Amino acid sequence: REDWNGRIEVNGLTTGTFSAEKVSVILGGLAQNLNNAEARRITFGVDGEVTGITSERPEVATALGDTISLDVNGSWAAGAPVTLTRAQITGNGLSVNAAGDIADAAFNGTIRLLASSLAPFSQLADRRLEGQLDMTAKGEIRPVSGGFDLTLDGTSKGLHVDIDAVDNLFSQETTITGGIARDESGFRATKLRLGNTDVELNANGGLSTGAADFAFDLALADLGLVTDNASGRVTASGTAKGSDGVIALAFKASVP
Repeated sequence: REDWNGRIEVNGLTTGTFSAEKVSVILGGLAQNLNNAEARRITFGVDGEVTGITSERPEVATALGDTISLDVNGSWAAGAPVTLTRAQITGNGLSVNAAGDIADAAFNGTIRLLASSLAPFSQLADRRLEGQLDMTAKGEIRPVSGGFDLTLDGTSKGLHVDIDAVDNLFSQETTITGGIARDESGFRATKLRLGNTDVELNANGGLSTGAADFAFDLALADLGLVTDNASGRVTASGTAKGSDGVIALAFKASVP
């Protein structure tokens, strides 16, 4: 038989951060040509659930909720990367979905983050959070080094982070698009845009230790959104350019 299966059951799980009444994980798939190193192939499916979650830290308990579910399907063949057809973690109004390949300690594919409400994470962030988030990121992530190269496409609705200026600007539906990257050379933005009818921010270029070639443009519909002491439309732009620790900064703004 080529089928393989397994089951993991843990009762009374306790960690330094949280506890759970039960952890149940069902595994299965196919294991083919294991005696032939060049033709080996494995498929896998993981269906798991962590239930009865509690924590002595209220912020952790509120963020995690009572139940977390795991659903993973994928495959591997000799000489090829691990393919994740589907990897989903859900719990407490938060869902993370991923599909792509894993090779050389890097994930390359698509990740989608859906949060029906950010409120459960308020205590964890030590500030009142509200709003919904739907974000898709495509590209490469290297967890060991912390590097990434991603193209973003997402929206937020009703965003509140307990900072008046931010809440006023981003409470309506806001879109986030463009590329962001981080590697040993620094941070890079490619046609990165964050905006709605009240504010629009565009950024392009790179920043690193001692070097820069970065530019941004900002448009604000009304200064009254961020201060009670002024009003009027604002447009601004700036650049940072240079190398070898010598950076030239330029900035200009216009307020009718």
